[in-house]
Amino acid sequence: MPVGTSFKSSAGNLEKFKYEIAKGTTGGITFIDIIELTPLVNDIKHRVLMFQIPAAVTAMPTGWKNRYYSRSGESLEPLSQEKIDRIRAQAKLDWSRQILDGAELKHLDVEAIKLARENYKTKMNQPHISKEVDEMSDEVFLTHLNQKSIG
Repeated sequence: MPVGTSFKSSAGNLEKFKYEIAKGTTGGITFIDIIELTPLVNDIKHRVLMFQIPAAVTAMPTGWKNRYYSRSGESLEPLSQEKIDRIRAQAKLDWSRQILDGAELKHLDVEAIKLARENYKTKMNQPHISKEVDEMSDEVFLTHLNQKSIG
């Protein structure tokens, strides 16, 4: 059951709070949004705040005022160098470039393949390449793109 909060309840204070957070975090990260709700419980309005937090940046620890912290139960403690190194070693995976076992051409959207062809031709901006792309089957075109991205 919500009990309500008066945290930063004056007009404009939540936006100022977002700014304060951005000033102290690595890369100026702040809340995506702060949602203020006032549910009615037993005929009493309770102010509830929800903070929408962005996903962590891959391979970069998020710090507060140039210091890094981790949880230890209910406490905060300095983030160990080993944990910082583990975060920095994270690989950024592009899920859109992954090959799925069992995937077939029939699973792909025909319009998306057409758009990929047009974007590729625009990017390459050479008439002979546009002609080649137009003559390729979808399977050959996609295989060609995959080989280009790997090599």
